[in-house]
Amino acid sequence: MDKPNPEQTPTAFSPQEGGTSPCAWEPAPLSHDQTERSPVPLSSGLRKRFLPGYRWEGVAVQEYKQRGADWAGVIRQGIVGGEGEGAPFHLRYFEIRPGGYSSLERHHHEHLVIGIRGKGQVIVGSTWHELGFLDVLYIPPDLPHQLFNPTEEPFGFFCIVRAERDRPQVLSDEERRRLGIPAPPHLEGLENG
Repeated sequence: MDKPNPEQTPTAFSPQEGGTSPCAWEPAPLSHDQTERSPVPLSSGLRKRFLPGYRWEGVAVQEYKQRGADWAGVIRQGIVGGEGEGAPFHLRYFEIRPGGYSSLERHHHEHLVIGIRGKGQVIVGSTWHELGFLDVLYIPPDLPHQLFNPTEEPFGFFCIVRAERDRPQVLSDEERRRLGIPAPPHLEGLENG
């Protein structure tokens, strides 16, 4: 079976032009054969086929989180978790547009982040990390962290977290300054929702 080459897979996003999607960009249309496939029933396992444009069959592309000024240009796909799998973890795929960033947050649960597409930067506590294809970053509990995409290409990554977890606490600008974490650049024309 041929494996997809991430460097040759086209982007799934095109600029939104008068659409109603909550995202600032929308997924590219799927071909007929892609929309007809569905996951295997849970009683015999669960397979979600990888599709062009970093999509998975049967998985909706959603906003990163509720609208706010603390993030820009991020979408997510919940690949495993929340569909009755019973797994003690969730596997999500996030993608950050060029110039985009996640919120600066902390929480009691840990993350495992695996770079899948492009390159990005992550600050964990006061330490900066570069993340590229198949790089793995463990983010311990309670450490402030934020992901950035300073490149001209999308930055996509898997994020594995516990199924049962607390909600993130977004850090204020005052907390950011106190910790010495730089604020993300202002993004002209890039909206988060």
